[in-house]
Amino acid sequence: MSLLQQKIFPQVCGFIGFDSLVCCKEEKQNIQEIRSHGNISATKCKEYYPEPVFGIAVVGGQESLAKEFPHMFDNMRSIYQLLSNILQAAIGFGESNNIQWLCGGSLISRNFILTAAHCLVSRELGPARFVRLGELDFATDQDDAQTQDFTVKKIVPHPDFRPVSGRYHDIGLIELDRDVERTQYVDIACLDMMRVQEDPQMIATGWGKTEFSGKASTHLLKINLNTVTNDQCQRFYQNARRELPGGIVDDLQICAGGKVMQDTCQGDSGGPLQRRNYAVGSIIYVYNIIGVTSFGKACGLSKTPGIYTRVYGYLPWIESIVWP
Repeated sequence: MSLLQQKIFPQVCGFIGFDSLVCCKEEKQNIQEIRSHGNISATKCKEYYPEPVFGIAVVGGQESLAKEFPHMFDNMRSIYQLLSNILQAAIGFGESNNIQWLCGGSLISRNFILTAAHCLVSRELGPARFVRLGELDFATDQDDAQTQDFTVKKIVPHPDFRPVSGRYHDIGLIELDRDVERTQYVDIACLDMMRVQEDPQMIATGWGKTEFSGKASTHLLKINLNTVTNDQCQRFYQNARRELPGGIVDDLQICAGGKVMQDTCQGDSGGPLQRRNYAVGSIIYVYNIIGVTSFGKACGLSKTPGIYTRVYGYLPWIESIVWP
């Protein structure tokens, strides 16, 4: 109807009796783009982990161990156990003699960190300047961790991220000043290549506060979470008009929460929401990054879920920058 109002008339292809047949131009979908959604990420994941992978089966969070999730070798078969601390990044702000570790992220290639867009620049301290990988406990050097420190070469927020317009497209990338050294303590995460609706178990990690208005944890924490449906999540955030003026966008955001007093908190922002991936080619039991911690209400508040940026919705953008 709108085309007719604009006096744009369709092409008549023929008639059946006195009724005209209208030819509708078929809009060709970009088949190549559809087929390639996530293909680069899948290829890179297989490149990083060419052998079959077998896994082991925060407010309220449990402490992670330094090599709780190491890559181990048993004779000729590689057994990888990929989880939180070996892919977790800490993002630092300020001066080198007084670094403030305010956000988290995930190592997704040899020189790129995936994080939240709002973690790229601090209002008080300016842009992110430092990244640490392999850290377990900031309070001690006796934690059997082996860290690697980097400076930030470039920050890349998603081009549609507009904090004044809500917490949408809250995803960003950090390019490191050099490639990481892959070790038992530092390794690369795979990106999730499926649009997950519900998953019985996911894991969030971070150094955030362990309770509402509490202090940030010096020790890396992990927490088991479950996805929350869009309808349920909308009810929790129906008054969050400043952060979500258009509500929760299911294609680009995912909600997850746990038991009472279990949720991600301030300081966990940018960190990974992970899930077990049981079948990606020859790779099974790998933990993939499904989401990036974006925001929530008061952490641990009566089962209120947190909101995460859905990685799957941004794979083409991520791939265009990390693996151009």
